[in-house]
Amino acid sequence: MDHRKTAEQARAGLPDVSPNVSVFWKPLHRLFQDGNPIDPVTMLYYDLGPEKRLPFAAISKTKGNRLILWPPTDALEQGDFADGSTFAVHHVTLELSNNTTHFTRFDTTGQRIHEKRLWKLDKGDSGLMLWLIAAFRISLLEQQVGALEQSVMMPPSDNKRRNDEFRRYVAKMKSVFINTPPLRGDCFITAIHVLPGEESFRGPVLPDYFPRGRFWNDWIDGWPDGDIFQVAPTPINVDGVNLLLLTASPSGSLKGACFLGGPSSRSEST
Repeated sequence: MDHRKTAEQARAGLPDVSPNVSVFWKPLHRLFQDGNPIDPVTMLYYDLGPEKRLPFAAISKTKGNRLILWPPTDALEQGDFADGSTFAVHHVTLELSNNTTHFTRFDTTGQRIHEKRLWKLDKGDSGLMLWLIAAFRISLLEQQVGALEQSVMMPPSDNKRRNDEFRRYVAKMKSVFINTPPLRGDCFITAIHVLPGEESFRGPVLPDYFPRGRFWNDWIDGWPDGDIFQVAPTPINVDGVNLLLLTASPSGSLKGACFLGGPSSRSEST
């Protein structure tokens, strides 16, 4: 009998999670690659009740006045995104100084690569600025709660400092639970809006705050006719940046594990 395998399977009965997809591990890339830790992160969970909270992203505001989001996409595999393009994504960055967004990945040598896909946030009549549209299949998110083990090679001369930084990072990690409507399909969709300055959202949430249009038919089989579904709002603050997350779970099946997009993904309503 392979006792080691039996012990691994006994760890809470959870599957192993690859560091390439883990929203817990991705923010640590800079610490273990370069020795410089990212600023403390906030873990975002879909709240399906006390017994089921699914992590779907990590987010942080950096000292360089950037908002960074790490999605549960595979950082080494090309994925499908809402504008029809395919590329691998490690994280998404919003430059708060000029409201410009870009995607970042790393090649096999660790070289940072910015994808040639940018957009700038525009302030609408509501004061909200749509940043990201994200859709994640529930089965993908359930994998995020698995057991994660990773061996990291660190310079002996810097080992203690990096371990201390890791402990500091974990101690300052925050968790936010995002309101969700009843699950009707096989995925959750969240539109992330940024509020300018120090404004906070006072409501109410209007239907046109959630992106709607024919483009959804390309991504979800069985998208509801008339775009009628419930949207649950959650205002959050990430180190002084106010966001409004609007989450829906319309009927239908996501054509893939996930997608990401921005305001350019919006289409005219049917």
